[in-house]
Amino acid sequence: MKKIGRLILVAVVIVVAVDYAVSSAGDNGVHHRIMVGSAREITRAMRSAVAGDTLVMRDQIWKDEQIRFEGQGTAVAPIVLKAETPGNVVLSGSSSLEIAGKYLVVDGLVFKNGHSEGDVISFKIAGKQAEHCRITNTVIRDYNIPGDKTDNKWISLYGTYNRVDHCLIEGKTNPGTTLVVWLDGHANYDEIDHNYFGQRPDLGANGGETIRVGTSEWSQTDSYTTVEDNYFKKCDGEIEIISNKSCHNTYRHNTFEACRGTLTLRHGNYATVEGNTFLGEGEPESGGIRIIGAHHTVKDNYFQGLRGTGLRAAISVMNAQRNPALNGYWPVDSVSIANNTIVNCKEGILIGSGAGDKGRVVAPVGCLLSNNKTYPNKSAITRNRTIPIAVSQPQTGPVWLKRGI
Repeated sequence: MKKIGRLILVAVVIVVAVDYAVSSAGDNGVHHRIMVGSAREITRAMRSAVAGDTLVMRDQIWKDEQIRFEGQGTAVAPIVLKAETPGNVVLSGSSSLEIAGKYLVVDGLVFKNGHSEGDVISFKIAGKQAEHCRITNTVIRDYNIPGDKTDNKWISLYGTYNRVDHCLIEGKTNPGTTLVVWLDGHANYDEIDHNYFGQRPDLGANGGETIRVGTSEWSQTDSYTTVEDNYFKKCDGEIEIISNKSCHNTYRHNTFEACRGTLTLRHGNYATVEGNTFLGEGEPESGGIRIIGAHHTVKDNYFQGLRGTGLRAAISVMNAQRNPALNGYWPVDSVSIANNTIVNCKEGILIGSGAGDKGRVVAPVGCLLSNNKTYPNKSAITRNRTIPIAVSQPQTGPVWLKRGI
């Protein structure tokens, strides 16, 4: 498993294939390739850019450049802003990037040796949001505000049908989620895939998530975000490596290595957590999946060497509060936990975690556990002593956690 993890890491970091389509002609029958050397030149070029045009950023240090990339491409002919040579366009100082419009692609940039007081990359310009836009093959590394006390986000996704892929993002030390999907009452259908999320040290407080999809305010709203095929290594910012705070999201085929936290279904319902790999590498407080809310599906995940317990167990099914606020702990109801494999973890499946603390007195109900496997063969399913749930191990078939028992 360790060897496989390294191969995945190499594939993510070294070579990526950019698969956006570019037509041979813009709306006027001409395909333009425009060299630009500053944020001002980008703004000027975009005033006349048409679908299919490519703006090429010169190989140089772009210091203190606030780039605004706003325009209208098409599905078959996006407008592209790309590095002359990937890795040789370095944004430093107070540089940042804002994107708004439709079918825009940003490719091959590096943010380092600086910081942004606000978002490093935002899919919004002065209230105008992005739609079908993409950041790919881009690096944000150690781009921190001095002093480590100011909250900011490195990537903020607004709008709909946007994508962040094949990027390397690591070294955030100040408060604020690394990447946030923001909701406004409408489904956004974003994709976050094939990225490498590297080391993030423990903040010792909330606000250190690597990815957050939604907020408490919009937690009952459908998002339909997909987070897949990403690699997370030593993402220790807080207990929530990924924080789900909306509905109908999918988390699949991601790998978590030596991370002191969990993929947390914190708010919202109808999440699918499928085919992920959690490698604790013996790291203290390394965890798996924490479940809050209703109608989730947790299946076909692999857990190995996790040392966390309680809220950081391999699969931690939480108790809820009575009449919770939007930012509270909502009941676990009708959740399917199936076909998961747990190997050499300190605590396997824990039912009723967090019971009693913060008023969490409502037990999980209506849940189905089936065909989960634990090695070595010891009790995989435990329960908090205050929760009257009887389950057996090893499982010989489905185990229902019924209402009222």
